[in-house]
Amino acid sequence: MTEIKTAHDLFVHNLKSIYYLEQRLRDELDGLAGEVTNDDLAEALQEHRRETVDQVERLEKVFEKLGEEIEGHRAADFHGHFREIKQLNEDIYETDMLNIAFLDAAIKTEQMEITTYNSLIRIVDDLAVDDDIENLLKDNLREEKEALEKLRKLAGETWFSKIVKSLT
Repeated sequence: MTEIKTAHDLFVHNLKSIYYLEQRLRDELDGLAGEVTNDDLAEALQEHRRETVDQVERLEKVFEKLGEEIEGHRAADFHGHFREIKQLNEDIYETDMLNIAFLDAAIKTEQMEITTYNSLIRIVDDLAVDDDIENLLKDNLREEKEALEKLRKLAGETWFSKIVKSLT
């Protein structure tokens, strides 16, 4: 692992972390969408998968603009989150419960992404880099916030409340 000595090093480290997460999401969102039985939730996951493809491409542009090798690294928090989702999928047999668990996991994922993008933008603000880098990150952040809002709306809908009440 590379030693982190400067704000630029920390930025690249965090960039590699979010790149890892976005690549994993790109690869796994279709599978998650296929596991849920709620059509609105499945559509939200598929829509976010399409956005994630664009987000990965934007991150690759950031790497290129920085002159850095395009690579991700398996950040412990993100990797653990995916392991938890996999474990939920193995442990839950009731489809309504799986809908709740995956919606909750998706909300957590969006919150993690938003936190990471906010951190990247705070750091890049003070680095002497191309303004396009900040704009690319802000585009990803905007989409993550929109996705989180859609998921929160789903969590507030009647179907979700009925399921939760029926399973208590």
